[in-house]
Amino acid sequence: MGQEILSELCILGIRSVSNIYTDAGKIAERIQRNAWGILFKYEGETVYQNLGKSYVSNPEHVMILPRGSSYTWQCRRGGHYYVIEFDAEATCDQIFCFSIAGEGEKLLRLFRDAEQKHNLRAPGYKLEAMRAAYTAILLLLATQRKAYLGSDRLQKITPALDYISQNYEKSIKNDTLAALCGISTVYFRKLFLSITGLSPITYIHTLRIGKAKKMLESDYKRLAEIAVSLGYPDVYTFSKTFKKYTGLSPTTYLKQHAEKSKPAP
Repeated sequence: MGQEILSELCILGIRSVSNIYTDAGKIAERIQRNAWGILFKYEGETVYQNLGKSYVSNPEHVMILPRGSSYTWQCRRGGHYYVIEFDAEATCDQIFCFSIAGEGEKLLRLFRDAEQKHNLRAPGYKLEAMRAAYTAILLLLATQRKAYLGSDRLQKITPALDYISQNYEKSIKNDTLAALCGISTVYFRKLFLSITGLSPITYIHTLRIGKAKKMLESDYKRLAEIAVSLGYPDVYTFSKTFKKYTGLSPTTYLKQHAEKSKPAP
């Protein structure tokens, strides 16, 4: 869930870019944040409590604090931290903590530069701050993916996952994916299912239907074009597959989205 909401996050505007010092022993509580925040405590250490879990914020861990989240925190060791606060429509009650081994200096330069330009109101300073926020989120997601891909079992099917992401609109055979991974087709199918929870073909259709939803929600709504773009031979096959995975026909899904998008009276 975390990676999905962060991957789709759309920043509407920057509220502030700040460098703040916190004394050791300070305790505070935040109830339903009204803005998103990316926090990098490059000195000292603070512990957050959220939804029954503890998270450590220090030079090796960066926090993302969503709008709508509630938490308490206690500063164990005093020190400075950077925080970029921004507006986005999405809300989430869970806070996120990312290990940033080896990326601390890069993030520190990113935050420092964004704060300096924000303080000086340099030309384009709001865009620079937004760029810094997006860059930080992308870097954090990349470090999370690297950690995820560290599994020996997952590394075995990584060539297949990469191939699917680049060729999902094509007809893909299990034999082709297994060959890319250098393992037998039977073992590949078992390994893929145990890691992703889906068979290779279901994984591909799930990826396609996810993209179909985004296309239907945009201005790109002609079913025939969507079907061809996603590798389906015709609208009938596309509509049948869409309903199988969503419980709705594309037309019904489009109508429901249109209703949700109408402004409140």
